[in-house]
Amino acid sequence: MAERITAVNPIFVVGMNRGGSTLLSNILCRHPHVVAPQHRLHSGCHESQVLRHAWYWGDLSDTSNFIRFLELYSSGDFFALAEGDKEYFYKHRPDDFYHFFFELMDRFAVRHSAKYRTTKLDQEFYHHPSELNHFLSMVRDRYDAPKFIGILRDFPEVLKSRLRKRVQADNLRRVRFSIPHQWFALSQTIRYAAERPRIQQIVYDWNGLMLDFRDVVDDLEHTAHRICSYLNLEYSPRMLKRQFARNTSFSDARERQQIIAPWQLWLLDRLVRPVFATVPSLGSMWRRMRSARDRQRCPLYWRLLAEEYSLYSPQKAQEEPPDNV
Repeated sequence: MAERITAVNPIFVVGMNRGGSTLLSNILCRHPHVVAPQHRLHSGCHESQVLRHAWYWGDLSDTSNFIRFLELYSSGDFFALAEGDKEYFYKHRPDDFYHFFFELMDRFAVRHSAKYRTTKLDQEFYHHPSELNHFLSMVRDRYDAPKFIGILRDFPEVLKSRLRKRVQADNLRRVRFSIPHQWFALSQTIRYAAERPRIQQIVYDWNGLMLDFRDVVDDLEHTAHRICSYLNLEYSPRMLKRQFARNTSFSDARERQQIIAPWQLWLLDRLVRPVFATVPSLGSMWRRMRSARDRQRCPLYWRLLAEEYSLYSPQKAQEEPPDNV
């Protein structure tokens, strides 16, 4: 593998699904000294899914597997948006996916003369502590000053947003009392209870910066100043300007009210969540059982390729007020 690039440090955004991690990542990348692979088809910053890729591609020391990996991965969105060079990696073969990812991102940052490059920490790490420790030990060995910025959102808003992503607008009232809908709400409650303390612990252990989702949305300028102070960067007004369309789940307040009954939300928030919050490992065990099948699924996205061949036509990004996930 090539000698590591010492001039670049990573920023790891530590958050959860529908908890504001994309919002925060996009704000970071508006600073001229921070970069990440971004595109409107991914609502801005592309998910890295580092752990899922490490699982899926396996042993890269095997030549045939390495060729399969590089040929497929280089055809996906993340490699293209990170301006990867396939021939470079054939000449400087990585030991494993983690080393490959570090090198890909560092070269991308250097190409753009950036001091930092941003990655949303794969949420599967929260439920696999040994793998998280291994990954973070590699981060510690490779980088001089890695940064960790966490973002937390209140449980009711996270749950409603996750539920809304699964339901069409005209089916809100019909499905909210269905068994699959209730089961999903339960599983997401358990997941939230397990992930929140993990996020807090990671940020604390690395002397990171913890942000509240509502503070970010309601006072973006103050948040931007806090971020710049933490990163030792000069404040940039560009951080207040939107680049991509809102990554929101709801079209109006009515949908927020209809997605789950008040009494159901009360039971999950006041009874179920506190129980699992006392023993987060139970929630992680639950998550590992439910996500075991994901190891067999290729984590790559080909949205750019699909759009090129007119197979995918999302609404174009537009300038709007501050993000609201």
